[in-house]
Amino acid sequence: MKVPLLTLALLGSPLLAACASDAVPPLPAASAVSPADSVADWSAAFRAEGAVGTFVLYDAATGRTTRHDPERAARRFSPASTSKIWNALVFLDRGVVSDVDSLVAWDGVERWADSWNRDHSLRSGLEVSAVWLFQQLAREVGAEGYDAVYARQPYGWRA
Repeated sequence: MKVPLLTLALLGSPLLAACASDAVPPLPAASAVSPADSVADWSAAFRAEGAVGTFVLYDAATGRTTRHDPERAARRFSPASTSKIWNALVFLDRGVVSDVDSLVAWDGVERWADSWNRDHSLRSGLEVSAVWLFQQLAREVGAEGYDAVYARQPYGWRA
């Protein structure tokens, strides 16, 4: 099943609010807010959740970008578990799973999170952030599979 990865690149990449690294190169100047873009104040929503973060919404139909905390949005962060969303789309695109509910057999290795120690689908694996599942499926995609996807739809630092 071919999944349009552009949707996630536009919505998922801005959600990369995790731990920053000094080794990460800065974004190009194009990431600054242009006059055609807008700034939204969603501070109350973040405060209500006890969170610090940013949000970027790109409207592909108009080309407009709306940002909450544009200065933070211009910084690069590790994607942490948000990369699982993009990887789930890659797994579907490359056919290593047929749908979000296809079960992948647990490898039997006991891990620290009891919720990981069972068979998982993409749906259940995302819910509990089952790292073993995403590692196993990523190995099945392989470097060539990822290269093919990146060539069609850049993600993260390749974008």
